[in-house]
Amino acid sequence: MDNGGEFTSRNFEEYLHAAGIRHEVTSPYTSAHNGKAERNHCPILGRAQAIMTDCKFPPSLWGECVQTATYLKDHTSMCTLKDKMPYEMYYGQKPDLYHLPELGCKAFVLIQSGDCPKIYSRSVKCVLVGYSPNSKAFRCWNKQTRHITVSRNIHFIES
Repeated sequence: MDNGGEFTSRNFEEYLHAAGIRHEVTSPYTSAHNGKAERNHCPILGRAQAIMTDCKFPPSLWGECVQTATYLKDHTSMCTLKDKMPYEMYYGQKPDLYHLPELGCKAFVLIQSGDCPKIYSRSVKCVLVGYSPNSKAFRCWNKQTRHITVSRNIHFIES
């Protein structure tokens, strides 16, 4: 793996040893030793940058954009897979793509609280920044609180 230092703690080394895994790292500043992983970074990072630019997201949402770019890459056909999607190859069926609203659109997230009387606002205005990798939920960013909310109960206003 890359010799960036993020996976070189003593606890991690002990875990790998106990699992019978030999840990090899690349030489510093030689990403060519980890070619496949590095080649996959380019399209993902390019897509993430395009998402950030198009949606005018702040730099603090870079990680969200990378996660969304990866999600979309897995749900896009690839010529190397004979026009199948990575998702399709892994699960044996095509994914449902109806749940992909436009990134950067307004999203009104339902407030999930029993303490909210009918006369008060029952949703929070957010911006769609991505899709949950584990469920058919959405990741929305509240500009005022600067927090990400994961929910399914959302009304989108797309352009």
